[in-house]
Amino acid sequence: MPNRFGSGGSETYPGGVRHTPIRRSRMTASSDPGPRPAPEIPRQAEAVIAAAVDAAVSRLRSLLETHLAALPEGTVPPEQAEALSGGKHLRAQALITVAHAYGDPDPGFLTAAAAAVELLHTASLVHDDIIDGSSMRRGAAALHVVSGDDTAILVGDLLLGIAQEIAAPFGHRASAPLARALRALSTGQLLEPALGWGDNAPPLLERYAALKTGALFGAAFELGGAAAGATGGDEPDAAALAAAGERLGLAFQVADDLLDVHGDAAELGKDHGADLRNGIPTLPLWLASRRLAGETRAGATDPTCAPGAAPSTAPAEPTALPADRLAAAAGAPEVTAAARARIAELFAEGRAMLPPARRPQLLDLAARIVVPGAPNVVPAIPQ
Repeated sequence: MPNRFGSGGSETYPGGVRHTPIRRSRMTASSDPGPRPAPEIPRQAEAVIAAAVDAAVSRLRSLLETHLAALPEGTVPPEQAEALSGGKHLRAQALITVAHAYGDPDPGFLTAAAAAVELLHTASLVHDDIIDGSSMRRGAAALHVVSGDDTAILVGDLLLGIAQEIAAPFGHRASAPLARALRALSTGQLLEPALGWGDNAPPLLERYAALKTGALFGAAFELGGAAAGATGGDEPDAAALAAAGERLGLAFQVADDLLDVHGDAAELGKDHGADLRNGIPTLPLWLASRRLAGETRAGATDPTCAPGAAPSTAPAEPTALPADRLAAAAGAPEVTAAARARIAELFAEGRAMLPPARRPQLLDLAARIVVPGAPNVVPAIPQ
């Protein structure tokens, strides 16, 4: 395949734009001198990536149109069918950008893998909406609300089958990451009842989020590397890519949990405050519970305490507190700051875990696709 970006010590892009990789030093979130613009990506590189994303989304929509048309009329109403192919397609964008960071990927592999990872993501959302009792998804009524739980479960399963079918022609390098991500998603959901609010809760909360959210980003990064290697070039370490993508995906989930606290349904396109409503701890909610426990220890009134009884110093369960009080605590500046600090740490860890690439600035772009509001942290890039 012709190299659309050039090769060698400096990169040549179509139109003569050149980029010379720069040796970079390690920098932590705390030592970052302040906001800087994200790494500049040559316009021709952006155009190539955008065209590949468009191709993947077109393939996704074509597959859904074909398979949904074969179902009895009304099984999936038009608004819900549109939502199934909607969204921001972040995982496809990240996959395609990673692939171009490491080489000149095979277009067939790239399109199929990007469409498959989006199908797996959407299937997980269809199933999650049933479990969580959510009423809205991507700005439309959730599928189970209009078509019933049984139909929604089967449609989610249908999407999983389509994802594996389009990946299968490219062998285990395409199908295995998807299978591992599906296993992780299911394992994470099964962990949900074990989540708690105690002192040692954060490690399990992060494991849960890494399985439910991070694993699919890990699969996207791994598939991007496999697409780059499918044309005969050097393929980056698959396990390192998956681990880095998972870490960045965990940062994405903490940021999403913050949005769940601060946003609203119209802005998010999905139910607002679902975790709070269902009593599921997230990092911002856990931090809020600790803040409320601290207020209690400092002598603040405990609304769950019986008259005359000593207030508890244990973290307050959301089911025992007015939802608006826990939500307000989760929106406190110190809680937001602590959550954002953790996002910065996870982003720096994930970016540093990515193997060296021919086009390192595209790795920066891929990481910021996952965590767009991340601070400017420049990890060490092995030479």
